Amino acid sequence: MEMYVVGGAVRDSLLGLAPKDIDYVAVGTTPDTLRDLGFQQVGQDFPVFLHPKSHVEVALARTERKTQQGHTGFVVHADPSVTLETDLLRRDFTINAMAISRTGELIDPFGGQQDLNDRLLRHVSTAFAEDPLRILRGIRFLAQLGRFNFQLADETVYLMQTMAPSLTELSVERVIVELDKTLASERPEHGLSQLARLKVTDMLAPELPKLPERFVCKSADARLAEWVLCNEP
Repeated sequence: MEMYVVGGAVRDSLLGLAPKDIDYVAVGTTPDTLRDLGFQQVGQDFPVFLHPKSHVEVALARTERKTQQGHTGFVVHADPSVTLETDLLRRDFTINAMAISRTGELIDPFGGQQDLNDRLLRHVSTAFAEDPLRILRGIRFLAQLGRFNFQLADETVYLMQTMAPSLTELSVERVIVELDKTLASERPEHGLSQLARLKVTDMLAPELPKLPERFVCKSADARLAEWVLCNEP
């Protein structure tokens, strides 16, 4: 069994930020083996376990296959044959698809470090289109990383635009959660201003036909108020 730090913790470390959460993935093992080692499974839907001493979450390397509409319409498959690269392939953006080994080696099969340097948010694969929530996650990442002035890669903009109609598959609750996180970010305008570019505002809020390109207020609440006021009929 091999263990790796993956996802946002790797991204944040390379950006010089203190990671808020550290995610681990285990490769080459099974749920039974982890349970025998004292790990405790968290829920039944995903192969996620709590370490017996540190209580950090450890996920088994897995694949996901879209089977029905919606954010939860996926079948998860985890077994010892799933490689680290296969697990990283299912992730949303290249900057979130990197891992660090026990020895400190950076594993970066999809060019995430280069995209970090270029300040680009780029999807890992066309499987990105299977989950429309990833559009809103992209908006949130732009806002949360606003100080670094990340931009969407052109091919990711195009893919998100083709995905826009599928936003109607999402529950209102999921949309609100993502937009709330965006508004609570350091630079919410850096994310929200992209909604117009992506042409998804009609899907999210048909009664607000025009999103201002430039926000001038400083607080997140004021920006949201400005957004609504600017779009009143």
